[in-house]
Amino acid sequence: MQDNQDQLTKYFLRLLSARDYSKNELTAKAKAKGFSETKINQSLNWLESRNFINEQRMAQNLVYHYGQSKGKKWLMQKLKSRKLPNEVIISALKNFEEQTPLELKNKIAQKYKIKNWQNIEPKTKQKVLAFLTSRGYQNPHSILKSWQETN
Repeated sequence: MQDNQDQLTKYFLRLLSARDYSKNELTAKAKAKGFSETKINQSLNWLESRNFINEQRMAQNLVYHYGQSKGKKWLMQKLKSRKLPNEVIISALKNFEEQTPLELKNKIAQKYKIKNWQNIEPKTKQKVLAFLTSRGYQNPHSILKSWQETN
């Protein structure tokens, strides 16, 4: 049976050599391959004790990687999709600072060469709305409307 354990640990190490995985992701992969719950837990504990698996580090790396180009809500969804525990997600996002509305407005104005927010071309308006949506903002239309009113 030790041979089966070694096989599972080698499988996990091969996966972890490419990218970070959460314990839940690794568990799902191992179950799909037919490994038992006890073998999975033993391997995960061994990997965690040697710091091959560190969910907090994984979450912080994802926030760092995507933080400059995505919003807080998008990041939260990404971390949840990686099956991280809620306390790890909250901890990783605790120090994340989104751009202020003024910084965001200036960035978008520069990116799409907008000089007058009242007279935006429909195509540019759609691009701005798509940009805000991709950042995870709930209501991009109201954001754009407020920028048009305060030009």
